[in-house]
Amino acid sequence: MSLNELLTKTLGIESIEKALGFESFKNIVPSLKKAYEVAFVNNDKSFPEKISMFLTSLQDEMKRLDAEKNGITADAQGNVEQTLGINIPAEGNVVDQMKMQLNGSQKNMAYLIENIFTTKLKAFDKDLSDGAIRNIVAAALINAYSESRFNPKANGDGGASRGLFQIQPWGGSIGYRENPENNINLILDKEVLKSRGEILIARAKEGADVSELTALFSKYIERPGNEKGEMTKRAALAKQVFKGGVAPQPSASTEVATGENINFSIDLGGIKKGFCDLQSGQKTWFFGSSTVVGMPKSMGGRLGVTALSPREFLQNLENNWWDKIQTAGIRLPQQIIITGMAQNSVNNDASVKKTLEDYEKIKRFLSSKGVSVVKFITVQPSDKNGQYVAKFNDELKRKYGSDCIDTTSETTTAGGTKIKNEFHGDGIHLNEKGKKAWNDVVSAALNEGQETA
Repeated sequence: MSLNELLTKTLGIESIEKALGFESFKNIVPSLKKAYEVAFVNNDKSFPEKISMFLTSLQDEMKRLDAEKNGITADAQGNVEQTLGINIPAEGNVVDQMKMQLNGSQKNMAYLIENIFTTKLKAFDKDLSDGAIRNIVAAALINAYSESRFNPKANGDGGASRGLFQIQPWGGSIGYRENPENNINLILDKEVLKSRGEILIARAKEGADVSELTALFSKYIERPGNEKGEMTKRAALAKQVFKGGVAPQPSASTEVATGENINFSIDLGGIKKGFCDLQSGQKTWFFGSSTVVGMPKSMGGRLGVTALSPREFLQNLENNWWDKIQTAGIRLPQQIIITGMAQNSVNNDASVKKTLEDYEKIKRFLSSKGVSVVKFITVQPSDKNGQYVAKFNDELKRKYGSDCIDTTSETTTAGGTKIKNEFHGDGIHLNEKGKKAWNDVVSAALNEGQETA
């Protein structure tokens, strides 16, 4: 029995169509189909009851949706998700995942933004994953909507700002800025892909969600007068419009296990995100958080999650990730390097001791799985925990000796308690100059050379 036949039998679609009118009901059927597929995969035995509850209020809902005409399918999907308690995976373009009412002209402008941003971001940085690019696109879409409602002729600031992203006179004549392609290219070439976009792109690489990237886009790229107010407002809109985050392209597999490589996405409740990109024949794998997410692929395989403590990382490694790696059947590397995980977990003397214990547990776990060498990289301090990170790094170097790679001489001052300003854009993360210095130290210490063993 096909899915359509099963839905017709289970939900009584034909009788519902007669009651509500087929032209109305057909717009919500795709969302119900997706909900059914999710429930079937998850063996949700309460799904029929949820459907019954949903259908009792569907008629009034459909009347409302018909009255609004535009954006019916997107709104319907959001209503299905909320009522049934199911997060329905979205598909297709980023624009198509927006749970927002857009007319034809607005959608065309949104598609244009997505296409140009995607093309230029891919060309700009080969280390930007598809997921990171799609999240930046989503952030750009929310900001463009907030600035202009996707109206290429929009003007603000007393007429000074023009177009989709409200470009100021520095972008050229009014007519030039009102051309949508020119407007999009200006915001990319002069802002996003320049120094003002460094933090936005760095955080996207590290797995920041759409709401955070939307706030950063507002702060550093759009720079509205009411900075904090607009960051909060636009971040909230992003959560509403991209509920559950931006789904990957349908053609991109979220999990590949060929015996030669493994790649799977990591999503811990939409709060902490990352990725796994490991291959057979690599000399080195890097496990960790912020640093590992942003490093070049050429340094080795990477499994990273943003803002994850060592204890949480080990729990996930033991309970899920290592099983996936073993199932893939890929050959283990000669060494695994741990990096970045202590920055957010070290903030007092007790946490220094506990984090060192957690590092040792990670090493013992990996050694028990047949990893020949496990090494650690010192972490970067922030303004609020510099003295404790310095103490942690000192203990790390003392405990592991040559198995600890010390980057502090290139990235910190004041005995390792302060970051070098020339290496950081936001007081925490390395900018391009800092990344190069960090990469040079780590590569030299590991004698990387050939990546295949």
